[in-house]
Amino acid sequence: MRQLATALFFTALSTASALAQSAPVAPSIGATGGNACGAASHIYFVGFPLNEALKHGYFDDALIRRPGEAFATVYIPEQLNLEVDETDVIQRVFCG
Repeated sequence: MRQLATALFFTALSTASALAQSAPVAPSIGATGGNACGAASHIYFVGFPLNEALKHGYFDDALIRRPGEAFATVYIPEQLNLEVDETDVIQRVFCG
């Protein structure tokens, strides 16, 4: 019985570890923590379709980053960036 309990414990532990590693990361303003571009005031757009935000005139000057596209790695604190997924849903709003 003790061996069964030990085996179940380690199975549960390894399952929890695997789930923690594959869990999606919560949307964020950005790793840099800066807000020179005003990203913090637009964080509520995370999870919304990009076309809806653009249709209403938001993010006219934003740089839109799509999966698989190349982009410059020059950091410009005042540049507002939007990261979208494959379906053009906003995943991240950040400066840089």
